[in-house]
Amino acid sequence: DGIQGLDERGHITFENQAASRLLGADSQDLLGKFAHSTIHHSRADGSPYPVEECPTHATLRDGVVRRVAGEVYWRGDGVRFPVEYVASPIRGDEGGILGAVVVFRDLTERNRQEAKLRESEARLNLALATSGVGTWSWNVAKNDLVWDDYIHPLFGLKPGTFPGRHEDFLARVHPEDREQVERAFSDSLERDLPFSSQHRVVLP
Repeated sequence: DGIQGLDERGHITFENQAASRLLGADSQDLLGKFAHSTIHHSRADGSPYPVEECPTHATLRDGVVRRVAGEVYWRGDGVRFPVEYVASPIRGDEGGILGAVVVFRDLTERNRQEAKLRESEARLNLALATSGVGTWSWNVAKNDLVWDDYIHPLFGLKPGTFPGRHEDFLARVHPEDREQVERAFSDSLERDLPFSSQHRVVLP
């Protein structure tokens, strides 16, 4: 994490190596500069970020610790990067605010991974929606059987209407197939095997 110290006016008084690396500048080049106009001057869309609205400067005014996400910092080369940060006041012996410490983290890689996950989920949902299959999970201890929206139509049900118990599922399996379905469940649980079963269903 990057760490910066600010005086009571918001000028940078110290920073660690991680902060220098993330901001793309030597720490000596940043010391003494007004932090907001140097690294926090604009929003993600490039519009100006008034210092009066800056959470860090609010901490310098009122001494309240603030945890912030969804904002960006700017490197010296004009490239922005997403951050989350915590601004904490530095107080003197009599309680007065002498400055603040800001600990910030670059969220570029986290956001990239989250975007990949969303894309993967979107592809899975598309595949499920067009292939006539669905997914389910069963908490055996709680007897909580969860179906996704794609399984419901296979049993002639509207999404969200399945009661959610194992016996509710079995009631929708053709009577002549229930024994082999139960056997498949038992093998899966007792022998740690993947569950596999082909069976007919009883439509409403």
